[in-house]
Amino acid sequence: RRSSDLFEPYADRFLVLLQKSVIDRNDTVSDAYATASGYLSRIASDAQILELINFARQIYETSDSDRERLTSGAIVEAISKYAAERVQDGDVSSAVLPFVFVAKHDGTVVVKDVYQNSWENLAGRHRALGDSLSSTVAAIQGFLDSPRWNLKHTASRALAEATNELANNRDGVSNATAEILWPALKKAMSGRSWDGKEAVLLAFTKFVGMTKAFWKGSRPDI
Repeated sequence: RRSSDLFEPYADRFLVLLQKSVIDRNDTVSDAYATASGYLSRIASDAQILELINFARQIYETSDSDRERLTSGAIVEAISKYAAERVQDGDVSSAVLPFVFVAKHDGTVVVKDVYQNSWENLAGRHRALGDSLSSTVAAIQGFLDSPRWNLKHTASRALAEATNELANNRDGVSNATAEILWPALKKAMSGRSWDGKEAVLLAFTKFVGMTKAFWKGSRPDI
């Protein structure tokens, strides 16, 4: 504990240095830096942890490389393993949970798995998805707007799971929840067909069956 106290004033600075080095040609080196970033997040400031999460998300959103998206996932997984208590509340939680929920539907199995591990480490400390529905759907819509088809498909799969989870709620889907979900569902169903899109259509069918009150009257946005 004493060593952590002594190093704490320098943690933010070292996290910045790790961000500059974590993308490396050597997988072992990248993994080591990602792990170190998780340990440092225990004593870094909330602002710097948030910057690290945004850095990981930027890698995920902008890279066409499975390997770099896997490094992004390794950073988040390290935070979820070694500093989960630092992302329980506030801006850090709001940034990481919606992103991880989307990324755990990645089309590449190894990338999907590392984000699934992060979700299991973090989501158990929070309540159901409905607790952060607005921010989660906002993250999904952001990925649906991406020019990268792999991200659109990832977001669509995430939306299908979110819709199914909420539709399976014994209390049904409220009009307020339906108002949040419907624009994203409409966007996910538009455009070309792709392998797996049927999951979105099945989720929409379930959504319609659970939101009869939502469809009453005129809905000019349909």
